[in-house]
Amino acid sequence: MKYLSYLLILTALMYSGCAHKASPKPILTKKSIKIEKISAPRELGDYTLTSTKLYEDKTLGLALRYANTKHKNSFLDAFVYPKKLHKDLESHYQDFLDALNYMKEKGEFLSLEKIREDEVMLDSTTKAKRVVFKITNKLIPYYSVAYLADLGDNFFKVRISNRLDDKFLHSDLGWSAVRKLYTSIRASSK
Repeated sequence: MKYLSYLLILTALMYSGCAHKASPKPILTKKSIKIEKISAPRELGDYTLTSTKLYEDKTLGLALRYANTKHKNSFLDAFVYPKKLHKDLESHYQDFLDALNYMKEKGEFLSLEKIREDEVMLDSTTKAKRVVFKITNKLIPYYSVAYLADLGDNFFKVRISNRLDDKFLHSDLGWSAVRKLYTSIRASSK
């Protein structure tokens, strides 16, 4: 009788929604990945999707990691997360820069040099803030470019990190890959 009571309580918890619910599984096709309402390509030029993370804390959103197939230690990390504190891109961008400077002050980076800052259009209506850094973390120096854009109720952020290779600075800085990713995510999240 005691075990029957435990079984009834467990069954009641499962049907009442109190039991732990598994996070949604990504759906993979040959060309894309779909996680909840977001769809993204598996290939972005020289970058191939290697991992995804859908955070349990919904305010942290989704992270996608792409690795460059032609250059070792070259990554494109994309994030889609809800607007929390900021509703506008300008103040969010400033907080992003402040956070990087804070990390430098705390010793996370041995050096942090802003090389270039500008704006680019991801599509006909969406402006992205772009900033390029030369960073030395505790182990290696690298170039990093970040793109931040508005995506409706979310922010879209991409960080591309490359070992120091000046050819990267004379390239499109990953802009074509970022545009392709933004377009895919925007179309799927409508």
